[in-house]
This record gives sequence, C-alpha cells and structure tokens, in this order.
Amino acid sequence: MRTETDPGTAPAEADPPPASGPDTPPEGDNADGEKKPNRITAFASGTTRRTGEGARLIGQWLAHWASTADQSNDEIRRRLVAAQLEAYTERRTEVEAAFGKETKKVVRLEEEAADGGLTQAQRGQLTFSRETARRLEKTLKEMRKADFRPVQPTERQIARARSFGRLRRGGALIGAAGGAAAGAVNAPPAGLLALLAATGLAWWTAAHPPRLTHRPVPAELLLAELDPPAKPDTEIAEDGTVLEQAVVEDPALFCAETDRLTMAMLSAGAISEGRVRLAAPDALTRLANGWMAKVVLPKGDGANVETVLPKLGKIAGEMDSDRDRFFMEAIHASAGGNAKTIAVAMFDTDPFLNGVPSPLVGATTVDVWNRGIPVAVDAFGQIVYLVLRNTSLSLGGASRSGKGAALRGIIGGALLDMRVNVRLIDGKAPGQDRWRNLAATFIDEEGNRGAERALHLLEAEVREMSRRAAILKKYGVEDINDPKLIDELGGLELVVMDEVLPFTENKKFGNQIKQGLAALSARGLAFGIILILATQVITKGENGVIPRLVSGNISWKWAMRTTDTTESNMALAPGAASSGWDASKLDPDIKGMGILFAEAGYKRLRSLWIDGDDMLKLIANVTTARARAGRLRGQWDDPIEAALHAKKCGTPAPELPTQDGTTVPAVDLTKPGPADTAEALTENDWQILTATADTFGGQLNVLCRQVAEALQAQDGTRWADTSAATVGDTFRRAGVFRKTVRVAGQQSSTGAALDDIRALIKERTVGPGPTT
Repeated sequence: MRTETDPGTAPAEADPPPASGPDTPPEGDNADGEKKPNRITAFASGTTRRTGEGARLIGQWLAHWASTADQSNDEIRRRLVAAQLEAYTERRTEVEAAFGKETKKVVRLEEEAADGGLTQAQRGQLTFSRETARRLEKTLKEMRKADFRPVQPTERQIARARSFGRLRRGGALIGAAGGAAAGAVNAPPAGLLALLAATGLAWWTAAHPPRLTHRPVPAELLLAELDPPAKPDTEIAEDGTVLEQAVVEDPALFCAETDRLTMAMLSAGAISEGRVRLAAPDALTRLANGWMAKVVLPKGDGANVETVLPKLGKIAGEMDSDRDRFFMEAIHASAGGNAKTIAVAMFDTDPFLNGVPSPLVGATTVDVWNRGIPVAVDAFGQIVYLVLRNTSLSLGGASRSGKGAALRGIIGGALLDMRVNVRLIDGKAPGQDRWRNLAATFIDEEGNRGAERALHLLEAEVREMSRRAAILKKYGVEDINDPKLIDELGGLELVVMDEVLPFTENKKFGNQIKQGLAALSARGLAFGIILILATQVITKGENGVIPRLVSGNISWKWAMRTTDTTESNMALAPGAASSGWDASKLDPDIKGMGILFAEAGYKRLRSLWIDGDDMLKLIANVTTARARAGRLRGQWDDPIEAALHAKKCGTPAPELPTQDGTTVPAVDLTKPGPADTAEALTENDWQILTATADTFGGQLNVLCRQVAEALQAQDGTRWADTSAATVGDTFRRAGVFRKTVRVAGQQSSTGAALDDIRALIKERTVGPGPTT
C-alpha cells in the first residue's frame, strides 16, 4: 500500500509478503479461521435496509398528505374565499353580458316604435326590458363601486373543507394503488419496471427524508382580496357608516314563472321596480295543470303583502288568468313568511272543481283545541282546520250553497272530541236531525216553542260563564290557558245555530236571544263557550239578524255563494267586494265553494265533502266513541240540560238502537200504499225507509212534513196548527220510531215499520185532531 511522505524523506521499506504454507490461513479467513463477510453481501444488506427506511418515510409522507396535514388552516380559508371571488367575478361578467343584451333589445324596440309602432305584446316587452336593463345597470354600478368583501369561513367550515379534502386524497390513493396492481397483473414487464422505479425512489428517499410540516401558501392564493380581515367585526368607514356588501342575486332564485309574475305586477302597479324572486331555489312546484311557489317581493319600492294582495284581480288579468285560477295569499310567520313573502298559485283549470273527501271518514278522535277540525281545502291543496281554542264562526250563504255540508263536517268533527258538548239549535228542521241522538242539547221546534227553548239554552250558557269564571279564578287565570282545565270546567260548549233568522227575529223572544248571543260572543271564548252561527239572510246592524254586537266578536267569517254583493259584504266585511272578494260571484255549480275572512286575511276555499255512506260511518263512529266514553245525553251530569229540564224544556233521552232482535221486513219503496191512505193523503205514496240513521234523520222527517202538509190540504181549519214537529212528536209518542229494524245487508238501527206508520196516519186522518 503506497502512502504520501514528506519531501526528502526516503520511503520505508515495505514488510515482506507473508509466506505461503500450510499454516497460513486462506484469503477471507481471519487468524482464528472464521469466515469474513463478503463485500457483495454487505452491499446488498445495506441497500435493503436503506430501501426499507425510504419506503417507511414515503408511507409517512403519503399519510401526511392524505390527511391534508400539509395544508394550513390559512391556505384552506384562502381557497374558500377564492371560490367566493371566482363566483363574484363570474356573476359580474354575467351581469355585464346581460346588461349589454337587454340594452340592445331596448334600442331595437325603441327603433321599431319610432318606425311603425309596436304591438301590445311588444310594448309590454319594452317595459319589461327597460326595467330589466335599469335593474342590471343598478346592480352593476353597485358591484363596481363596492370592493369584494367575502364572508369569512368559520372554523367549522374550514374543518369541513379539510374533511372533504381527506376524502378526495384518500380516494386518489386507493385509485392509484388499484391501478398499479391492475397494471402489474395485465402487463408484468411494466409492473416490474414500476417496482424498480419505486425501489429506486425509496432508496433515494432514505438519504433525503421529507419534512412533514405545512407547506407555504401557494402564490396564487396570496392575493390581497384573499387576506383575512383586519377586524373580525363589521367594517366601519372613517365617517362611521357601516360598509355593506352589494347584493348579488342568485340565478337559482329566478325562473320563467317569476319573470312572468314580475312583468304582471309591474303592469298592474303592484310593484314599481325590482324583480320578484323565489323564496328559495326549491320554492317552486310545477304541477300537471299549473304551478305553485313562494316568492319574495323586490326591495326598494315599498311593496309588501298588504299593498300587493288587493291587486290580485289586476295581476291575474295581466297573467292571462282570473280569480278562479290565480291565487295569492300571505305566508304566516310560523311558516317562514314576512311582509314581503307571498304564496302564489296558477292553474289551467279551476282547482276546486273536484271535491275533496273529509278526513273525518274513518276517524275515531279529533283534537279540536290544538289541531282543530278539518273543514275545507284551499287552492294550494292545504287542509284548513277550525281550531276551537280561540275561534267562533259565522257561516252565511244562499240556499243550496253548501252551508249544510260545511256544518256536517264541523258538528261531526266536534263530536269526535269527547270534551265537546254540542248544543244544536236547528232552525230549518229536519236539516240537522241526524245529530238528534248525539248532541248534548237538540232544539228543532218551530215558532215560539223552539225560540223559547233556544232562549233558555242561551241563558243557561250565560250563567255557565259565571260558574267557569269562578273555577278559573282559583288558578289565577282569566281564560283557559291550559287544555287540562277543560275537563275540570266540564268540557267545551259548542253552541250551533243553523239558521239564525227564525230565532233572532222571533217577535216574542228575538230580542232576548240577541242579547244572549251578544253576551256569549263577547266573553264566551275565554271560558270555552264557542258560537257557530249559520244563516241565509245576512243582515247586520245594531238590530239585524246577526246584531253588530255579535258579528263584531266573530273571528271567522265564512261566506258561501250569496245572492248579491251587499249580502257578500255583510257576510265578510264592509268593502270586501270592492277588494275583489265577492261571494256573489262564486260558481253556483260548485257546492261548498266559499270565501273565508279570518286573522290571516281572505282565502278562497271549498268545504270538505262528507255525505251518504261516509256520513253513516261518521255517525256510527261518533255513536260508538261517545257511548264508550259515557258522553251521550243522559250518561253524564249535564248542568245545562239540568237547567233546561228545570224549565220543562230539556232534550228527551236519545232514541238509540236496541238489541232486542226485533225484525221488520224490508220495505219496497216502489209499492204504493193502501188505496184509502193514498186517497186520504192526496196522491203521495208514503215511502218509508228503514234501517239507517241517515234515513231516520232525513226521510222520516220528510214524511212528517208531508203528513202535515197533506192534513192541512185536506182541512185547513182543522189542521192549521199541525207542523212537521207536531207530527213527529205524535209518531214518537205512539211508539212508531222505537222499533229496531234489520234489513238484509245493513246494520240494525232505529226505524219504523211501514204498516205502523200507515195505520197511524189513517187513524189521525179519520179521527180527532193531532195531539199537540
């Protein structure tokens, strides 16, 4: 081995090479004869260890990258703000392009107007284009003069963005690994080359370990617009004014329907500037025959719900529609509404043409205090509920307008709440006779007798207010603020008067009845005493059919079709017709169609339909539920009925079906009665149905009226005082209505045997006058 020495120094002699011989160990062995490591083996071992360490470092770096730990929170925040800047820039570009387009359109239309005039449609388009161009110019000026001020992301938004980044990077790694594995299987040479490259990278990484820290923020994210705000609070200018960011409209809130509505409102004078938009991107529902939407009125011109809704008719006309197919109404605050939010619906045909069955069919219970009674459906397909907690109702309309159907639903629904005591005053018997056995009090007599009983009922209810007030006083409250108090008070009192005129205009008792109604309407709701008043003749005033002292305290006013505009205003409110809410213009072919005036304003609706077999099911459900609950008349201590019985005008016990097994053959309605009976009763064939409660409530009372009319026609002097009620009382006292009738395929019910009826009729027509 040669070494360097100092100059002038002779080199030392090298040691002589060792002698060879049998005692000399071979090369690669030490003096003890052990094997020394081979250089190739040592190199391979070192390379393997280095490559493994590099692979470990690569794995750590990949985990660091996949977890987005290389990105600082500031970088993520800047990326989120950059997305806002990009959207702002795109929106500004869109506004500039749209402004240029609308300006060109205005110039073209103005040139055409100067040349030869415009059609009506073109004039409307010119007005709309001018307004659109003016609005876009205003938006563009605001965007140009106001600096971009983004909404700074919150810590939660940054954390969510980081989570999304982890998902994306993790997916990329899995995809890359899967692709590499598939490539190695399908192309082994390429897989071998990739393995060699990865091995080389691992070997190199061992000597150049990566730094697992945050990387610097990329240069493209170092723009001044993306810097964090100097102050976290609202920016304030030097003069003290709050700097507000220009409003950038979201294109998703505008569509063909809102543009058409904007043009219609501008033409109708409902708004003077701006553009109607959707309340949310999903606030529009397109239907097979129209559309419905929640829209927001534009800012800046003072337009709000109160100023726009009165122009519904004009807007409908500008929409090429009418009040039968175009609807607008306010949205209550509980549903997210405010002074500028309106529900709008437009249909190709009248949405009320098809009746909607009442959900009361098949129901076994109703909560009248919280949920309410389903009574009608509006143009938006929503069920309207009558909540008895703070609501009284007047129902007006001409004959055959649908008041009866509405009352059926109200009474039936109320009876399904065991807390409700229905006091039913039927002024046009037998209209409500189906409820005779289910109402807590039932009054249907004509003339003074019916008016006297009605007066005693109202007087008892007025006294009931005092009793209930004493109970509430114990709890330190003035009204029912907790539904738990209802049972202690004795339930809710629902006083229903179907046809007010015969009672309030009765010469003997009318004034006192009006006083009783006024007292109950003024204070009754606080004590759970509710009025439902229905009438055909809707005269108001200090001493009208429904006095002003009564109508002024009615919270719901529901008008079916009326005979004229004056009647409509009386049923709703003064000036309602001039505002477009005229019940005299309702379609007479749509029964139950009406206008409701309540706390939310005016609304068109149609009463839910329930009749025929559905009515029978409802009556059966009510009967079963009340019998089981012990809430049928006579099953519980009723202070009101007790007071009426003390006046000798209480309601008789209900005539409920019995189970004695009595069977009466079905009646052939086409078969005429005996010749002498038919002759004595003019030409009527007495058709008596048996077996159903609906029949009992309807046709048997029709029979009573026919009998009375026939007797009067036979001898007007002798039978002058005979009425349907008189005949009915006579039949009941004779026991005709107390048989249980069973007809094939139908349930047993109180009915009447045809022979018994005919025998009694014959007896009364040839014998002495009826017992009164």
